[in-house]
Amino acid sequence: QHLDILYALSVVGVLGTGFAQWFWVGKSAEFYSNNPIFHVKITLFLIMGLISAYPTIFFARQKKGEMAEEVAVPGILHWSVRLEVVLLLAMPLLASLMARGVGLRLD
Repeated sequence: QHLDILYALSVVGVLGTGFAQWFWVGKSAEFYSNNPIFHVKITLFLIMGLISAYPTIFFARQKKGEMAEEVAVPGILHWSVRLEVVLLLAMPLLASLMARGVGLRLD
């Protein structure tokens, strides 16, 4: 559960720095807003957030038990975390493509 809290705090930090870059730092907001790769990246980020809800709820419910009590972790929880990691690994690739202007129309 401590890792889940750390994960949530990291997500807030990533969102904060992402919004800062989108609106105030570096390239203009138009550069990002008009790039379809940016929209794919945001969509994957939202999907990761939805997927992470299940482990968060699971850990919150298990918190109420005894410390010495053994808890069976469902297989779907393992798969949801694995899927999150795969999506997370796609983020730097998408960011790199976006920074190079891939996906922008050159009208």
